[in-house]
Amino acid sequence: MINRFESYPNQKLLINVLIGLGLISIPILTSPDVNAGFELFFIRPFQRNFISYILLTFFFFCSYYYIIPQFYFKKRWVFLFFILIAGYLLVIEFPQLIISDSSFSNTLNRLSRPPNSINDQDGFNPLSLFISSQNHFLQYFGIFFLSLFLRVNERLNEIKNDKLIAEISYLKSQINPHFLFNTLNSLYALALTKSNKAPEAILKLSNLMRYVVAKSAENYISLDREVNYIKDFIDLQQLRLTDKTKLITYFKGDFKSYKITPLVLICIIENAFKYGADVENSSEIIVSLVVENNTLQLKVDNTIVDSETQKKSLSTEQGLKNTKKQLDLFYQNKYNITIKNDFKNYKVNLEIQLK
Repeated sequence: MINRFESYPNQKLLINVLIGLGLISIPILTSPDVNAGFELFFIRPFQRNFISYILLTFFFFCSYYYIIPQFYFKKRWVFLFFILIAGYLLVIEFPQLIISDSSFSNTLNRLSRPPNSINDQDGFNPLSLFISSQNHFLQYFGIFFLSLFLRVNERLNEIKNDKLIAEISYLKSQINPHFLFNTLNSLYALALTKSNKAPEAILKLSNLMRYVVAKSAENYISLDREVNYIKDFIDLQQLRLTDKTKLITYFKGDFKSYKITPLVLICIIENAFKYGADVENSSEIIVSLVVENNTLQLKVDNTIVDSETQKKSLSTEQGLKNTKKQLDLFYQNKYNITIKNDFKNYKVNLEIQLK
């Protein structure tokens, strides 16, 4: 789903190029003298028609890249009206001026003739002034509305993309580590006892914060970096664990060969330490992360040491909702998550098809 961010500019350029080539090829393919070969370009009616389509192609790009953004989107209707009229007159009159058979004055004379002098047999048809192949009225305004449709559709996509990016940034900000203050308290205790673990713990915390700030803005990063982030997170969590909590971790797989969206796993692991660690009661936390056959499997199992607090906590529920939203955005139809909670044990099993 997110991949459309990366391919959208190239698709837009390709569509515009194809439309331009299609417009230029129309007078050649529709000419009654198409079988004349290269001699076709020496036939004056074709020359005028071909120049008109070159001008129509130029008008398409002007309309798409300048006229619509500067006048339609900014609601400068009067300027837009006169620009369209001037552009239309240029398309129908310029070829007549440079390849003589008719001129601007002849066109005015033709339009000012009495109706019966234009066609004595069939009578005057006002629509003929607009649907004539020489006037290019339908082609001109058809091209304008085509460029308008493409530009408006592009703008809607940009708004959706901006909204999506904002939502992703919000989700990632919600998943940022909540353990900061607990870690700082643990570091303070290490500093008071002048523990040799303090410098290493401070370095790990610095790396975690740098990772969150620098990498959370990226759509995908190396899985190896995400795993190192998780390991550093677990190491810092251990600072506040006592002998009452049994911690088991298991990491296996070729993490360097795959990519993952950053911070999509951490909330699940955070919750395990939030509700599975206690200084008084015995508990157990198991974190297993395995990559095999392009599939990542994260299993987190923890004892719930305070079921009442867990029942009342909205942060856990919101955190998991944010994780699922992030998974939907980046791995739609490519992940599966199951959660089992009996208020004594909490188990999460997440499988993601990696790139």
